[in-house]
Amino acid sequence: MRYLANKFAYLDLVFQDTPIGDRHAFDVMKSLIASRELEDRFKRVDAFVSYLVGEEEREHAAILNASDSMPLRSKIMPVLKRAFESDHQFIVQQRRRGRRVEPTPYTEKDEGRQSASASADPTS
Repeated sequence: MRYLANKFAYLDLVFQDTPIGDRHAFDVMKSLIASRELEDRFKRVDAFVSYLVGEEEREHAAILNASDSMPLRSKIMPVLKRAFESDHQFIVQQRRRGRRVEPTPYTEKDEGRQSASASADPTS
């Protein structure tokens, strides 16, 4: 959860299942929903993250008055927003360099399995 929650790809997926209570934020995201262009996807996720920052800000005073729970009293969105912005910059830099982003350990394992199964298949 700590890894995925801050990543652009995850945020780009999860915003679709999140009820949006702000008309302006909803309209911005809706106007970009059909686009598959990377910059539009970044704009869409940025609008989503900004919406969540605003919602957390709006609810934070009520939480401070109602709860002594330290996890509930601390804000999570500033950290998530910075991590998203960092991920955004990383992706843009990698695209400019024309370099492929390094695979995750899961991707490497899956590629290894595919190569092993392909070499074991006498029909290939």
